[in-house]
Amino acid sequence: MAIRNFELDKKIINAANKEFLKEGFTKASLRRIAQKAGITTGALYTRYKNKDELFCSLVSDVCKKFDEQFTYLMPLFYTAIENKSIDKYVQIVHLETQNILSLMYSNYDACILLLNCSKGSSVENWFEQTIQRIITEAQQFYYSFLGDSINKKALELIIVAQFSVYKQVIQNGYLKEEAESCLEVVSQFFDSGWKMIMDDVDFYGE
Repeated sequence: MAIRNFELDKKIINAANKEFLKEGFTKASLRRIAQKAGITTGALYTRYKNKDELFCSLVSDVCKKFDEQFTYLMPLFYTAIENKSIDKYVQIVHLETQNILSLMYSNYDACILLLNCSKGSSVENWFEQTIQRIITEAQQFYYSFLGDSINKKALELIIVAQFSVYKQVIQNGYLKEEAESCLEVVSQFFDSGWKMIMDDVDFYGE
């Protein structure tokens, strides 16, 4: 059994990362990636069946981390709602912001690839699909708990607006400190909005 050359894998990943960041998925060239990695295109194909598989290998880990983060946070939101604790709900929103920012900037290149360079790849709609999943789960829960008092379409618009901020931060190249400063203001804005919504739907049952 042949032993896989992990040093060669590193060269391929580094070369692919630079090529995709510079050219985007559509214009990136496997031939150039192979040249930069010091291998033949044929050798590259022995590891990745096509350009899409190579690109996805660069972003799959951060996609998984985001999914794990959302899976972890959603039950916390639901518990806060069930306990009618708006203060706890707001705390979790802040925790979400901190965790997502930390995840974004500790995986910055992968996030740039995913949000800025993925057009034409099989993950180009990952962000929108992820947000839609969050919206669907949130609508089902909020509706089951609050009934007709919550406007499902309005809830969808709010969630899209809230999560689009993260995409804008990456697409506009904010430094981490800039992002933290801006999102602190944005969080305060949404805090007031969520509190108003909960008041309007008789969240406290008064």
